[in-house]
Amino acid sequence: MLGHARFLVGKKVPLAHSRCLSSFSPGRFDPYNALTATWDVPTGGEGTLGGWSVSIKENIAMEGVPTTCSSKMLETRITSRNNCDELAMGGLNKHSLFGPVANPAPYEDVSNPDFTMYRPRAPGGSSGGAAAAVRANLCRVYVNVLTARSIGTDTGGSVRLPASYCGVYGIKPSYGMISRWGVVSYADSLDTVGILARAPEDLTTTFDALASPDPHDATCIDMTMRAKLAKDVSSIVSRLQKPLHGLRVGIVAEMFPKELHPEIAEITDDVLDTLQRLGATLVDVSFSVLSKASSAYYATALSEASSNLGRFDGVRYGAHYEKPQSTFFNTIAANRSANFGEEVKRRILLGTFALTSEAWKSHLRTSIQIRNAITHQMRACFAAPDHRVLSQERSGADVDLLVYPTAMCPAPRLDEETASEYAQDVLTVSANLTGMPVLSAPASRRVPVDNERLPAGISFQAQWGHDQLLLHVVETLARNSDVLAT
Repeated sequence: MLGHARFLVGKKVPLAHSRCLSSFSPGRFDPYNALTATWDVPTGGEGTLGGWSVSIKENIAMEGVPTTCSSKMLETRITSRNNCDELAMGGLNKHSLFGPVANPAPYEDVSNPDFTMYRPRAPGGSSGGAAAAVRANLCRVYVNVLTARSIGTDTGGSVRLPASYCGVYGIKPSYGMISRWGVVSYADSLDTVGILARAPEDLTTTFDALASPDPHDATCIDMTMRAKLAKDVSSIVSRLQKPLHGLRVGIVAEMFPKELHPEIAEITDDVLDTLQRLGATLVDVSFSVLSKASSAYYATALSEASSNLGRFDGVRYGAHYEKPQSTFFNTIAANRSANFGEEVKRRILLGTFALTSEAWKSHLRTSIQIRNAITHQMRACFAAPDHRVLSQERSGADVDLLVYPTAMCPAPRLDEETASEYAQDVLTVSANLTGMPVLSAPASRRVPVDNERLPAGISFQAQWGHDQLLLHVVETLARNSDVLAT
């Protein structure tokens, strides 16, 4: 039971910000433009999350609260929550009807950031508003503990990348673990509802409240499967001697490319060394097809987005272009041209091309084959079985989880060129392709960049359905060492 959590949503906001990739203006409700509206409700209440305040990403619908997805196409449905990239498409949270979001992490006083001393940096996307709200303590918790939680969606790293850039904890659960009912679809086979928080214990509490069967979502795991997965995780945890003796940790060679920021590589090594000191065994693993993950991800995601966003035509859903057009199809074209942002248009066009008869074989079908190969190789390295399949090959690595960097580099500045935006999620998309759970944890050690010290995230990935194992390991690591931020 969720109880009466305080959701930061509600009041209608004038659209003072426009889609702007290089300029930044503080928001009406916070200096980072992370929140576009707030809604105060009585404190207290019963249930697991009673008395908490929670911010909700704009592409997740709530009862009695319209949803804009930070898009002009849905402009008339104003009452948003966390700013995000329009329709969850983006890696830096620059593509929003409400303007870009700034990252609170560089500022010692998060309530009063000095943008003249440190120019705003991107919080990551598309859930940048959620991560910024958590980092800046814009949503608060019960009892007098100052911490925060946000709920967002992760299609290719949209929770974990902002978590890394902003220095907070973020989990992308297993596909089907948390209901997607109410999420405005981007890519149905990849979309996952995730959680961001300042402390790993808060992830666990929120996860336990949200992870349950839902008859409204056919992809949501039923109780029988959940019981089987819980038994598997309990078996792994019970064989571990305190703190982490017996844990087998895979080090993925392909997750440490030469382009990786050297300081982030060293920070990841620190975490791996600490795991080893706590009793874990490190195992080298390699996935030969992983280099093709980004290509497969974008072909899949954009194809599904092109199909899903077809409903937003200004006739069935969305804003209607005022000027009369000569034909029905011209009317739809005018509606979509006027009300979608440039990044969304770009992704729809790429996805539409991938679905054409000429490109289907060379793009979408190939991406499906790559996706299956990545899933096959990854599931084979784990000691525990993947219960989505009846049988599977084993690679002999027999690991319990994988550890690797979340992002290739620290948060870029908002005013930097965004040509590399599509490369921001190169280390995150494979988890969405496989449906496996990943938790990004902030390292205590920071990366020095331009007289600033910026956060870095470390990813912990487990077999499908073993979300609780990730939460257990990260909580244990945080309690028994100083390598993770607290």
